[in-house]
Amino acid sequence: SSIWIPASANVMSVYFKGFTAGGSTLTATASTLTSAAQFETITGGSSPPQLAFITSSQTVTVNVCSDPLTVQSRDNFNNPTNVISLTVVNLTATGSLLFYSDSSCATSTTSVSIPSGASAASVYFQSAAIGAPMVTASAAGLTSANQTEMINAAGTPTKLVFTTAPKTLA
Repeated sequence: SSIWIPASANVMSVYFKGFTAGGSTLTATASTLTSAAQFETITGGSSPPQLAFITSSQTVTVNVCSDPLTVQSRDNFNNPTNVISLTVVNLTATGSLLFYSDSSCATSTTSVSIPSGASAASVYFQSAAIGAPMVTASAAGLTSANQTEMINAAGTPTKLVFTTAPKTLA
């Protein structure tokens, strides 16, 4: 974009906003002047301020173990950000939903840990009751994440079929 410096001025302030951590070079040019360039660094802060679920809401049959449910630490710009030390994420849910550390849902847990230098960790869940439980992930110093999962009854219909043969009517 462009700005105009009034004839009576020799300085003009500009502002910019970045949405991704990293660096950008700002360049100023004018047809009769030497160009100027300056490198600017955009950071998301020294630690991630929020948690987010990066797996979509799941629809699971009652008493069946879910696919992985993954929680991630994110910076001020909503970018994945590694934690600087082991971060324990506490897990809660409404209804009878329980969390497990393994894919066979044999070892129950109430938390999952994001290792130092990583940004995500996964857990599994299972519920003994149908419904739409809300799952919450929380950790000290981070904004919590919420997501609703769907638990269906065993044998929940998934398609329609005709049970009689085709007929010709007059």
